[in-house]
Amino acid sequence: MWHAEKTKTSRGSGSSFGLCCMQGKVTLPPLKEPPSYITTNYLQNIRSYNSMFAFTSMGGMVDKHVNKGRGPYVFRLKGQNYHHIGTLLPKEGNKPRFQQLYIYDTKNEIQNRVEVSRSGECSAPLDKSIIMVLLTMLNENNTLAPSFRMARDRFENCDYHNLTLRSLGNREQDGRKDNMPSASEVTALIVKDPATESYGRDIVLEYKDMRPKRVSEIHPKYMVMQYPLLFPYGEDGFRPGIKYKEKGSPRYKEQNYQDATAVCRWAGYPDLFLTFTCNPKWPEIQCMLDEAGNQQPSERPDIVVRVFMIKLRELMTDIKKRQHFGKTKAIIYTIEFQKRGLPHAHILIFVEKKRELPQAGVKMNNAFVVPYNKDLLVKFQAHINVEWFTRSRSIKYLFKSIYNGEDQATAVVAETGLSKTNNEIKMYLGGRYITPLEACWRIFRFNLHYQEPSVQRLQFHKENEQEVTFPDSTNLDKIIKRLSSGVTMFTWMEANKKHEDARELTYSEFATKWVWHGKEKHWARRRFGKKIGRIYNAHPANGEKYYLRMLLNTAKGCTSFEDIRTVNGVVHPSYKSACHALEFLNDDNEWIECIKEASNWASGMQLRQLFATILGHCEITDPKRVWESNWEALSEDIQQRQTWNFCITPSHKRKYALMVIEKLMGQAGKSLKEYPEIDLPNMVKLSDTENRLINAEMSWKLIFVDGYGGTGKTYIWKAVTTRLRSEGKIVLAVASSGIAALLLQGGRTAHSAFKIPLNLTDESTCYIAQGSPVADLLVKTSLILWDEAPMADRNCFEALDKSLRDILRFKHANSYKKPFGGMTVVLGGDFRQILPVVRNGRREHIINASTKRSYLWQHFEVFHLTKNMRLNSLSTNQTQQQKTAEFAEWILQTGNGYTMDDPKAIIIESTYPSLQDNCCKQQFLDQRAILCTTNENVHEINEYIMDHIQGDTISYLSCNSVSKSMSCNHVMELQYPREFLDTIRHPGIPNHQLKLKVGLPVMLLRNINQSAGLCNGTRMVITRLGEKVIEAQIMSGPCIGDKVCIPQIIMSQLEPR
Repeated sequence: MWHAEKTKTSRGSGSSFGLCCMQGKVTLPPLKEPPSYITTNYLQNIRSYNSMFAFTSMGGMVDKHVNKGRGPYVFRLKGQNYHHIGTLLPKEGNKPRFQQLYIYDTKNEIQNRVEVSRSGECSAPLDKSIIMVLLTMLNENNTLAPSFRMARDRFENCDYHNLTLRSLGNREQDGRKDNMPSASEVTALIVKDPATESYGRDIVLEYKDMRPKRVSEIHPKYMVMQYPLLFPYGEDGFRPGIKYKEKGSPRYKEQNYQDATAVCRWAGYPDLFLTFTCNPKWPEIQCMLDEAGNQQPSERPDIVVRVFMIKLRELMTDIKKRQHFGKTKAIIYTIEFQKRGLPHAHILIFVEKKRELPQAGVKMNNAFVVPYNKDLLVKFQAHINVEWFTRSRSIKYLFKSIYNGEDQATAVVAETGLSKTNNEIKMYLGGRYITPLEACWRIFRFNLHYQEPSVQRLQFHKENEQEVTFPDSTNLDKIIKRLSSGVTMFTWMEANKKHEDARELTYSEFATKWVWHGKEKHWARRRFGKKIGRIYNAHPANGEKYYLRMLLNTAKGCTSFEDIRTVNGVVHPSYKSACHALEFLNDDNEWIECIKEASNWASGMQLRQLFATILGHCEITDPKRVWESNWEALSEDIQQRQTWNFCITPSHKRKYALMVIEKLMGQAGKSLKEYPEIDLPNMVKLSDTENRLINAEMSWKLIFVDGYGGTGKTYIWKAVTTRLRSEGKIVLAVASSGIAALLLQGGRTAHSAFKIPLNLTDESTCYIAQGSPVADLLVKTSLILWDEAPMADRNCFEALDKSLRDILRFKHANSYKKPFGGMTVVLGGDFRQILPVVRNGRREHIINASTKRSYLWQHFEVFHLTKNMRLNSLSTNQTQQQKTAEFAEWILQTGNGYTMDDPKAIIIESTYPSLQDNCCKQQFLDQRAILCTTNENVHEINEYIMDHIQGDTISYLSCNSVSKSMSCNHVMELQYPREFLDTIRHPGIPNHQLKLKVGLPVMLLRNINQSAGLCNGTRMVITRLGEKVIEAQIMSGPCIGDKVCIPQIIMSQLEPR
């Protein structure tokens, strides 16, 4: 035993150790000494001697063709291994085998056993004296041999042979306490009764009539019958009733995963991810292996895991107490055993005070390709990786990687010479893969999982529906008494009645300040230590219980179940209705109320645009209900907008409003035809000449115009589109970003115009069906003009190329052989600027995604623009030109990283001087913007500005859920509770809490309607903040000055397009 393994109560020289017996909790009977009669002949033929005395035979497909070479003998068994036991007596004409040798012709038993062994492949000479000694040993010590001898005596002394021998397999008592006696009471001879029911796991041996029976793997005598010399005393093996420990089970890991996410919600993102792997060359291991006889580490897994646990504890001491990485706020680790053998720990470290990154100028060499910590490597002499958590991927994947479950092994069972019948379910057998190291780790009861602070799992239930558990032996009076008490963790409401400070906490926050005493069934104030509360998850299929849990995450100071259902002074009849009142759930009432609220100030055109936006970008279950509830508000200005002198009927208003909405949706690439429940009038059906895409957009050659900013690319785009459209031709002007699209006449983003998928591969195509309105538009298009092309992935152009080759096959001959189907395409941009963004990509990945790496690039003719027309267009004032030139040079230095970083306040003040006085001036805001490298910097600047602008702050909360398009949606909903989803920050999606003030500039993060100026990147000024809708005024692009209404929009991490 090592000094580090002593018990916590050990002091001074009187050290005590408890690892061997878990401090007296485990008591095992001493092993019995085996017989001493062992010779060289016995050891060399031990398998033959064992088979000679075996009670059962081993079944399986033995491959006899593998031992044709000169290598060592190989026993290869294909398929599944099992044990068979035959009848009591052999059939007439057959020789006795296995257990029959204990009953039949026992006068010549030794000779019979020798002949049976010689009939096999191994015919080594066996010593009859050894056989005699082994036979005597089994007769005197083995508990099974006398049972078969008693059967022999019954056959010899009784003429009635219709007997069976039954070996009991369902013994509830522990064989270590109630040993199996050798008398006939346990292994009994009974008369055969055909009406007897199945004995389950019992072994019933017939006289002669039945075929060999298969022995159950969980029978207590399963191993004893096959290997009598390994178990000379017939000890029991498996027995039913062994306590099952859930540690390591899927549910155990799932609960620990949920606990880890709770720690992340409390402590924030982890700062360090550390991997600590065992080193078999540690001196402590090598010293013990030498003392044990020069053994290998693989032969002594018990030594390896004990030393690794000592090292791991020392590492935890360095991190927590000695604060190697600074003061830690939380720490989590799991132990993993992979098939390569050595154990290793995955450790997540949450640092209390965030440390700043080192200053620039530190020299790095190729040793830092793998992140490490030199001090830890020197001290522990082990494989230790220390990675800074960059948050480049979602936190959920990191937690999943450290809770990925046990190793699994997949076995394939195949038979040769048979016809192939594919049955994948039966062909592959999956199972646990347990290494010796993992087995020893579990035997020593070392922790597979550790986290600090710990997590209090909080139970909850509906009113009068608490669970009450009791043992089977509990009498009825105690059960009724326990039912009447009904005291559970959910009595936190009683604490809220008595203590005022408790009313400031939610149920999960309550566990941080109070302690639950399970035996006494009451909450008490926490005096020391840290604890995090986590409410047990509930599946949406649980109905009201699911909505109750949703409310508990936000409800504070509840003293009754009615308080939980109370929202703004109104007691709701159900928890679901309370969630609806708090806007926790998505339903059509959200959109109906949104339109009604906007109708108080918005114009009819704004309302129709709002309705089109809701249809196109929100999940509506019943669009007809939303239309019928608001059609009057959506059509109230129809009469005033027309020059008719007569009063139109409500029916005509509905039809005209639907026609306008259809045109608005057409501008966004959608149609009311996608919602058949809404009855379209005949006047809405548009012919090809009335197609909204053709009306709005107005030689096979590929051109690329290259030029940096200011060389006149935008001027060329305007000149070309104006000329062609004046001739009645259609030009599709698109750009890779929303901001660039706003600079083009009728510009749209390429993804929206061509329905390019977001998740691109080399085989991707556009979501354009033959005969659709978009396909008809492309057939009649004369030119595609694509600005900022270098920003787009090459797969975007290749996807459009494949689609155009297919769509234009009816217009151009051999279009499938021509790039872009013979369409004239003009690309423009500057390769000196932003290249395609590749998630977690390196330089070679980004270059590979660029347009120049596409197979289409060879067909382009490149024109270069080299003269800065923007500088030449300025006044002749030399001072102004000099300042402009200096500004251009400053931008160049900024791009090269040579400028000095200014503090946050200086940047804001220099960019927005006197912001409080000018925050509502559109021209002032339109000319200024602050660009940041990360979203975190954006949030910091936004919070700083929000704090320094006067006005009421309105907070909007998102309703987050797992995407319904996922195949395992029901499982993911349990793994990722709502409160965890609220903490995830993802690029391109607002945070869970969005704070706004009237007069602040905002930017749209979603393409809604490019023709109306609502695209990704559109800048607006907030003019009105409602509960369910926002009014804003566009301050950039061709639609500058227009006011729009924006509802809550469904945003997904992986959009379909």
